[in-house]
Amino acid sequence: MKQYKISLNFYGIEETETIEAENMEEAEKELVQWVLEQVDHWCEELPGETSL
Repeated sequence: MKQYKISLNFYGIEETETIEAENMEEAEKELVQWVLEQVDHWCEELPGETSL
Protein backbone atom coordinates (compact mmCIF):
# COMPACT_ATOMS: atom_id res chain seq x y z
CA MET A 1 0.00 0.00 0.00
CA LYS A 2 1.29 3.47 -0.89
CA GLN A 3 0.85 6.66 1.11
CA TYR A 4 -0.13 9.99 -0.42
CA LYS A 5 0.12 13.22 1.59
CA ILE A 6 -2.28 16.01 0.65
CA SER A 7 -2.84 19.54 1.93
CA LEU A 8 -5.60 22.08 1.38
CA ASN A 9 -5.85 25.74 2.32
CA PHE A 10 -9.30 27.36 2.36
CA TYR A 11 -9.72 30.95 3.62
CA GLY A 12 -6.62 30.51 5.77
CA ILE A 13 -7.72 27.17 7.24
CA GLU A 14 -5.14 24.54 6.37
CA GLU A 15 -5.70 20.79 6.59
CA THR A 16 -3.26 17.98 5.86
CA GLU A 17 -4.05 14.29 5.47
CA THR A 18 -2.21 11.12 4.55
CA ILE A 19 -4.15 8.72 2.35
CA GLU A 20 -3.22 5.05 2.02
CA ALA A 21 -4.22 3.37 -1.22
CA GLU A 22 -3.34 0.36 -3.35
CA ASN A 23 -3.17 2.34 -6.60
CA MET A 24 -3.62 5.83 -8.04
CA GLU A 25 -7.30 5.26 -8.91
CA GLU A 26 -8.12 4.37 -5.31
CA ALA A 27 -6.07 7.34 -4.07
CA GLU A 28 -7.99 9.70 -6.37
CA LYS A 29 -11.33 8.44 -5.02
CA GLU A 30 -10.12 8.90 -1.44
CA LEU A 31 -8.81 12.37 -2.30
CA VAL A 32 -12.11 13.51 -3.82
CA GLN A 33 -14.08 12.21 -0.82
CA TRP A 34 -11.71 13.90 1.63
CA VAL A 35 -11.82 17.24 -0.21
CA LEU A 36 -15.63 17.20 -0.31
CA GLU A 37 -15.80 16.48 3.42
CA GLN A 38 -13.34 19.29 4.20
CA VAL A 39 -15.16 21.85 2.05
CA ASP A 40 -18.52 20.92 3.61
CA HIS A 41 -17.02 21.34 7.07
CA TRP A 42 -15.39 24.67 6.21
CA CYS A 43 -18.60 26.03 4.67
CA GLU A 44 -20.42 25.25 7.91
CA GLU A 45 -17.74 27.17 9.84
CA LEU A 46 -17.81 30.19 7.48
CA PRO A 47 -21.46 30.46 6.33
CA GLY A 48 -21.27 34.20 5.56
CA GLU A 49 -18.01 33.85 3.66
CA THR A 50 -18.90 31.15 1.14
CA SER A 51 -21.57 30.33 -1.37
CA LEU A 52 -21.42 27.01 -3.18
